[in-house]
Amino acid sequence: MGPLANPAHVTRQLIGIARPDYAPIYAEALTQLGSEAAAVISGEESLDELSTAGASIVVNVGRANLPTRITPEDAGLPATRSRRSAAAIPNITRSRCAGCCSARPAPIATPSCSMPPPH
Repeated sequence: MGPLANPAHVTRQLIGIARPDYAPIYAEALTQLGSEAAAVISGEESLDELSTAGASIVVNVGRANLPTRITPEDAGLPATRSRRSAAAIPNITRSRCAGCCSARPAPIATPSCSMPPPH
């Protein structure tokens, strides 16, 4: 709900929600709020961001023109186990997050810095 109530009246944004079935409802709210270009995304496993474990749904608003379904393979990435499983491996997760948050470039672009690269 936070992005919908943004006092800055943002007209272009990407919003991730954990309930794929609510994406059309959020998209309609963005339309009513006057969004110029926006997309609501949700990983099909109830993830509030693009998933690396499977498909994600996208609902476009206004001039946004993303595919309505995105998979890791669409970005050239192999599908991995769920993000929750990866978080159970603290050393890999800590190392990957350190790479995302430091000044050095990450080895590959991933939708979430909590996801380790495939080995």
